Amino acid sequence: MRHPYNIDVNACYGLLPDVRCYLSTTDVSGLNPSSIHYGGQRARVVVENARESVRSLLKADDKDRVVFTSGATEANNTVILSLLLCGEKKGSIVTTAVEHPSVLAPMRLLKKFGYEIIEVKPDRSGYITEDMVLERLRDDTILVSIMLANNETGVIYPVGEIAKKIKSHAPHVLLHCDAAQAVGKIDVNFQSLHVDALTMSGHKIGSLTGVGALVWRYDADICSMIYGGEQEYGCRAGTENVTGIATLGVACDCVRESFSVRIDTMRRNRDLLLSLLSSSLHGITVHCEGVERLPNTLNIAIHGINGQDLVAALDLEGVYISSGSACSSG
Repeated sequence: MRHPYNIDVNACYGLLPDVRCYLSTTDVSGLNPSSIHYGGQRARVVVENARESVRSLLKADDKDRVVFTSGATEANNTVILSLLLCGEKKGSIVTTAVEHPSVLAPMRLLKKFGYEIIEVKPDRSGYITEDMVLERLRDDTILVSIMLANNETGVIYPVGEIAKKIKSHAPHVLLHCDAAQAVGKIDVNFQSLHVDALTMSGHKIGSLTGVGALVWRYDADICSMIYGGEQEYGCRAGTENVTGIATLGVACDCVRESFSVRIDTMRRNRDLLLSLLSSSLHGITVHCEGVERLPNTLNIAIHGINGQDLVAALDLEGVYISSGSACSSG
């Protein structure tokens, strides 16, 4: 069988070479970082070093908390369901209609408990402006959740500008940003985004699957969903996934150290692919072409060809693409 070409990297990036090297030379899988013996403390150093790598990549302040999770799905659920778990009074929640299912699904759960969910739909170009969000705010709004970049179209939203204006008028509103698709593809600066909580997944940037992080501002009120231990500042009980966390740290360091080259390569490859497709096929429509998008993401329609059929046909040729969010397909 020929070696497959995975260009479905918004679903899973694949292990970076440095991560593969780390896994082949280092084994911390049998160590518990809560143990006080040498092995446990060795694991603790691995976890804390990775925590600082995440903090450095995302430019979070030393006072802000970096909590390791099983991925952005758990991290998103933690932030959103905190409204219920912390006993927050019921009110309205503003989000977008194009959020990841790990944001919209817990919001639907909150709706059953009396919270009102207000979804902002993008314009025809796929973009969401500041005014489109700000005009949906109400006096009882308690949470605004907006992704930094869309996982299917790659459109980048003005989260920093939106959050800054909200904080100036309604500082009590909790601001959350799902940055899972943006990290490693654009510069993500936690401080300049002005949000209270930001979430990411390791496998989107080249670590093992099953690990992610929640970064939250030191003065934000977020409650744990998982109880039974004091791990992760008491915010996420359970023995840490040391190996996964270690690979996340390695991946964050790789992305930070080679950021400019990485982004330039992504953009060149995306534009080259579009050029080759356009020169050999007729009837190609590039979605959201007129707005700022991630440098690696190309969302197109080929007139007369069914998306699912194309995925299956290319799969037989050893090329992996997607016709939508992998998390929605099950």
